[in-house]
Amino acid sequence: MGNTNASIGTYRAILDRWPNDSRAHAELGRLLYREKDWVPAQSQLELAVATDPYNKRAFVLLGSTYENVGRYGHAERCYKEALALDKYDYDAWFQLGSVQFQLANYEHAAQSFEHFIVGHPNDPRALKNIGRCFSKMSRNDDAASWFLKAIEAKPDYTSARFDYAVCLTDQGKMAEAIVEYNAVLAIDPDYENAHFNLATIYLKLDQLDDSSRHLQETLRLTPDNAHARNLFGLVAYKKHDLYVAVTEFKTAIAIDPEYAKAHVNLAMALKDLSDIPEAIDHLKIALGLRPGDDNIKALLANVQRVNA
Repeated sequence: MGNTNASIGTYRAILDRWPNDSRAHAELGRLLYREKDWVPAQSQLELAVATDPYNKRAFVLLGSTYENVGRYGHAERCYKEALALDKYDYDAWFQLGSVQFQLANYEHAAQSFEHFIVGHPNDPRALKNIGRCFSKMSRNDDAASWFLKAIEAKPDYTSARFDYAVCLTDQGKMAEAIVEYNAVLAIDPDYENAHFNLATIYLKLDQLDDSSRHLQETLRLTPDNAHARNLFGLVAYKKHDLYVAVTEFKTAIAIDPEYAKAHVNLAMALKDLSDIPEAIDHLKIALGLRPGDDNIKALLANVQRVNA
């Protein structure tokens, strides 16, 4: 820290005397970036590229600074400026792909990551990220092939295996997805989202004990997980344990009062327990949260007819 502060002071002194010294602006910006002092770093790097528009390194670092504060459009422009100066800067291609993904420009993001893998053909991060781009474009077959390439490059890459399992689920390949989620858990037993997604699949398959087992693991890892509590309520509902279901749905709502699905599920359990007025109250809350939801409107009308 002391050496960094001394260096920052040195470059400030240089700039007091030579305010248009691009290299000094760039170096000062780099030091401030290392300190995560984003706004002053941004100012210095903007001055660096303004005084020397051929400073590729400053453009890349400025792009990264913008990225760190969520200014993805500005970051994208900086990375493109850097690549106009050097199209073989593969790291800049990776960073460009990352911000394009944040901007939901998935097709261009995939192309940028593909430029990156020209120089790094077995980089598992880039291979996975291309898969994620295709997944976002609902091109699941293409996504699956890229996830498999990432897994081949790094077999213990849990996030790639997880994304591949999600892709298989979206394709309706539940048995294969279960295998892949279990492969994730074999590497990392505390991968919470893998437990939750397995619980969801097992619920759809009416394998309720398996669903409960993975929900217990999910809640062990994230005790205040409203979605897991709601899912536990659905498991209990399918088992006809209505009082347990009501408790779980109410717990989900206590964690997240604006969880519309939990309000609807609670209303259905309350209706089955003949507590029609409270069921109506929760359906009205759900409709207030999702005023355009025709399914909730129909459910509310149906329960109100029962109460008439």
